[in-house]
Amino acid sequence: MSFQLIVSVNFAELPRCACVDNVTSPWSGNADNATLDNDNNYNGTYDNDHYISDDDQPKAPMARHAAVALVRYLFPVIILVGTTGNALSAAVMLRRRMRATSIYCYLLVLALVDTLVLYVSAFKTWLRFVSGVEWLHASTLSCRSLMFLLLIALHLSAWLIVVVSADRFVAVWMPLRAMTLCTPRRAMLVCAAIIGVIVAANLHVFWTIHLIQYDDGPPMCVPLPDDWFMNVAFNYIKFASYSAVPFVASSALLAVLLYPISILSHAH
Repeated sequence: MSFQLIVSVNFAELPRCACVDNVTSPWSGNADNATLDNDNNYNGTYDNDHYISDDDQPKAPMARHAAVALVRYLFPVIILVGTTGNALSAAVMLRRRMRATSIYCYLLVLALVDTLVLYVSAFKTWLRFVSGVEWLHASTLSCRSLMFLLLIALHLSAWLIVVVSADRFVAVWMPLRAMTLCTPRRAMLVCAAIIGVIVAANLHVFWTIHLIQYDDGPPMCVPLPDDWFMNVAFNYIKFASYSAVPFVASSALLAVLLYPISILSHAH
């Protein structure tokens, strides 16, 4: 089994104030940065007109300290367990007997992708809180590269689960065709095709995302404020492409896979 963590923590949002309740997008350069979908803002909160420092917000010391403790002490455990679990999974999948089956090829790639998610999200967040270093804000190149890697990893992880479900669907419902369709070579070709499509679909990050330094706050790795497509429309596309559509597809395939089992159980 592979381990995955998708983490975004914004401590300025814990004692949320009413002035940022109109947040609509995790990408834009004002109030929208109040969400930490991309780990963009961690020193305070933005409303539509100005930066609001932590000192101006209502205090919630216990909630804040609990959240800081979770990141400082729990994240290393999650990263260690996730990395170890994925490494063990990869070691098992690399055995000769396992490499002869398509499903284990998919699971091997999934273990590697989930490890990437751990480090570009959880590890980066933990490092920020223990050292004060935010890689997203180091330079425009690091901002775009990390955003690109995170989007690639999230999409790959979601769609590999769909492919695993589809592979099992073929094996159960079309066993004769599975001998030719569910082969390691085809699995590698499918993985390469998915990676190619996802990489191509997210290359826009290198010209649509910018490291913007506002006068009254920290730098943010975001689209330009007047880019409506990236600030609004892209959020719905992103949600659909790495969350909603893969979830529906995987759930539908799982339901079809479980149908024969439910029929057999009722027959007995």
